[in-house]
Amino acid sequence: MFAVNQHWRVLLVSGLVLGLGLAAVGSAIAQNPAEVHQQLVNETPASGLLTGDRAGAYAYYTLEYPGDLRVVTIELEFAPADPVTRLGVGMNVYGPNGYLIGQTSEEDPSSEDEVLTVRYSDGNQATWLVQIYNYIPNHTVSYAVTAKGLPETATAAATATPQPGPEPQPPAPVDTAVQGSLTGQQAGAFHFYEFSYPGDGSEVEVNMRYAPDNDVIARGVGFVVYGPSGEVARGAGTGRPTERRSVFASDVPGTYLIQVYNYISGLTIQYDIERTP
Repeated sequence: MFAVNQHWRVLLVSGLVLGLGLAAVGSAIAQNPAEVHQQLVNETPASGLLTGDRAGAYAYYTLEYPGDLRVVTIELEFAPADPVTRLGVGMNVYGPNGYLIGQTSEEDPSSEDEVLTVRYSDGNQATWLVQIYNYIPNHTVSYAVTAKGLPETATAAATATPQPGPEPQPPAPVDTAVQGSLTGQQAGAFHFYEFSYPGDGSEVEVNMRYAPDNDVIARGVGFVVYGPSGEVARGAGTGRPTERRSVFASDVPGTYLIQVYNYISGLTIQYDIERTP
């Protein structure tokens, strides 16, 4: 029992020290955030991978707050989401000059739904900085961060930001199975496929097979399924190399999107995606 209490005490003290350090980091970066960080737009998830470090590993995003007192909710989902991972992974949100708007913690009640949340309202127009962190050494998490409540008018201008390459292609339909190749980039390379779903609670299974594969590649290659309200499923390992699978059901009808991603810079994968039914 003593060892466990000591562990928690170290974590809490470290968190206080790191919080001061993060505020300073936020202040420095917030001086000119638009140059280097992807902008979040309303209800459009941004996803990535983050490998932890004892001194902290970070991913940054910005959002433009209109200053009209609207409540903006920023949600962070990550996997794996076990209790140990939750101790070292989370999110801070900063305003101008490093002002700490909000932060998540393992005590957040919403963590029961595997979603960490920051909500805030203000009368000042400003650029907010969203900082995702991972303090677990050599432990890689996949994540998706979504801002909700922003003006809809900002969405159209920025939705192309996550799609790299000189000529981003619109999503292709996927009725049963498709094949493709994708060369990775450090900031992520993506292919998108869409399909219609009736929202009748029926199960949809999505399978992905790809090559080459090893332990390192497996951390940076996969797929995410998005519905009209955000992420609904994420490809998980099946116990067999080169395979990812997800199964979901929803009561939300509409167009759903499958995002194939590759974060291994310079590596070209060959893949096929199959959806049933």
